[in-house]
Amino acid sequence: MANFEDFLNDYDLNEPQEEDSLDLPEISADAPEGGYEADPAPEYRDDADEYAQSGDYYQDVDDGFGDDGDEDYRDEFEEKPAKKASPKVKLPSLPFFGKGIGSNAVLSIVVAISIVLSLIAIISSAGVKKSVNTDIQTLNSRIDSVISTNSQVLDKLATIEDVLNLSAQVSAETNSKYISITKQPTSVSTVLGRGSDGLVLVFSVTASGSGIGTGSFNWQKKTGDSWINIDFDSSDNSRNATYGFQLEVSKDAEGNGYTSKIYATGLTEAAFGTYRCVITDSAGERAWSDSAEITRK
Repeated sequence: MANFEDFLNDYDLNEPQEEDSLDLPEISADAPEGGYEADPAPEYRDDADEYAQSGDYYQDVDDGFGDDGDEDYRDEFEEKPAKKASPKVKLPSLPFFGKGIGSNAVLSIVVAISIVLSLIAIISSAGVKKSVNTDIQTLNSRIDSVISTNSQVLDKLATIEDVLNLSAQVSAETNSKYISITKQPTSVSTVLGRGSDGLVLVFSVTASGSGIGTGSFNWQKKTGDSWINIDFDSSDNSRNATYGFQLEVSKDAEGNGYTSKIYATGLTEAAFGTYRCVITDSAGERAWSDSAEITRK
């Protein structure tokens, strides 16, 4: 190799050389059979001395390229690694849709997505239904609670109403201080048809007060838990045919008040029972007599 380098240094590329003038180095007798393996030829330069002295040749002798930055030239001759082929992905077919759809990857994906979306919709629908049912149950529970509360309130109101009614009744049936009952009716025992052959006194009540008059007396008969007014027909001598009664009101002989009397004119079956008299003065003040009964003898 040293002889070949000396040859390059002595050889002027700019001058034409005759064939006989080339001073080629002699090959040593002990050279290997077939000669020495030639080094790769360097890149051609205009100035061989400058190339030899730069050291590029020796540095790049393994790849045969100079360090001149000619990347395009290097890329053209360098062996590039073969591109790896992208692996082919074969999508699984959908056996329940048949081979035709399974072979079409896009259609298979669309069908799979549709199935997934359908499942999501079903699950979401079930969740919404469950939530709605829970809300309905909660609402029904609250409605039941309100109804129960309302029922309790109504019961309390009814109790309050009963108390108020009782209080009003007690207050209403408290005798006025402006009316004085001086004679109370008393119970009698008689027979059916009594008084048919003449008037027979049954009840009598006397009351006094500044506003007491002939129209102040109102007799009542008890029916169940209620007291019912007894009507007397003024056109028929103040009679009541239902019970066989006749009414008479007169001023007390002593002039201290008025007396109301009920006579029997032929007692009927309906006449047996309990009675009382309500006295009302001109100012609206009231008083209630004691109750008295007519019983069968």
